[in-house]
Amino acid sequence: MEREKIVESMMNDAVDICKAILSGAYPDVMISNELPANHPRKPYVMISQTGGDEVDFISQPIMTLQCFDSTDGARRLAQGCAHMLAEAALTHELMSSAKLINLMRDEYAPRGYGSYSAQIHLTINE
Repeated sequence: MEREKIVESMMNDAVDICKAILSGAYPDVMISNELPANHPRKPYVMISQTGGDEVDFISQPIMTLQCFDSTDGARRLAQGCAHMLAEAALTHELMSSAKLINLMRDEYAPRGYGSYSAQIHLTINE
């Protein structure tokens, strides 16, 4: 019985849900929950849960998507990822909402590279 609860909680993990949705939407983009060793030269999205709230039967995580690409590409990728998660929330069996909180540019990205973060507030029905 305990094993079933562990498997079920893994299925409802916000990072895994986001990775599955974005991997399907962007098959040519590396989607990970780990920071790359060097600034990626190709489109890359790092997903992490950076806040949120847990109440009975509902998880409301704040997800941060760090998107890497060329300067304009990173912005478009971050906006696109936020849009894809919002679209997925309309039909997803567990996620009922995805709202963009903010979109931020990393001003310290190396010249010729872009890095944008999108913070998204999800509602996941447990």
